[in-house]
Amino acid sequence: MDGVELRQYLQQSVRKLKTCATLDELRGSFVGVIFPLGLQQFAYTKFSDTNIWFDNSVHTYAEGWIELYQREGFARLDPVFAMAKKEADPFFWSADQFSRTNDFIEFFQHADKFGLSWGVTTRLKTSAKAGTLVTCTASRSSQPPDGLSVDQLVACCRLLSEAFHQTALVITAPGSITLRPREKEVLELSALGMSGSEIAAIIGVSPIYVAEISRNLIQKFGVRNKLAALWRASELDLVDH
Repeated sequence: MDGVELRQYLQQSVRKLKTCATLDELRGSFVGVIFPLGLQQFAYTKFSDTNIWFDNSVHTYAEGWIELYQREGFARLDPVFAMAKKEADPFFWSADQFSRTNDFIEFFQHADKFGLSWGVTTRLKTSAKAGTLVTCTASRSSQPPDGLSVDQLVACCRLLSEAFHQTALVITAPGSITLRPREKEVLELSALGMSGSEIAAIIGVSPIYVAEISRNLIQKFGVRNKLAALWRASELDLVDH
């Protein structure tokens, strides 16, 4: 893909993901949008410091792999999981980069049988108690399209993973995502270009409180920063355009 094609692909893919109304629709759409990148499977899972929870996750992995992963306690051996707990940014990985480490040989021998030989993992903004991962994977026989660099692949996966996460949050919300009055105030004043300390002065609270509201908004919308939270709130018609 050239630059124009890549931009059009991302714009169309994000729009497609954000119009999904059910998790089944979202699952199918996500497989469709990552396929042009050479990726074939994905898992949207929660994790703690010691484990990945596949229960209530959204994924396309074979049940045999999930059963094996849990039965053998592969969370202790999975180097991708170990990287994900440390890396705030999305990253590319492959079985080859761990091939010289004996501890990982057995793990990737099993993973390879299920078509999990390389991929991109994105750690999403969630609560302090647990994290959420989107891992997009492919078999050895697959590869990204010609002309697509690793940096471009990672950037695409990050954007698509966040679009998936944002849509999943809306679909699984007990009612609908709403804004508290203070949250709306912070977003609307941010839209005017005001800093956190300026917003605190205007609404009569501490800058620490405004920073806490901003962190909560980032988690609520599944975005990376306050600007993205404002954009997402606008998409959901929660603030004035």
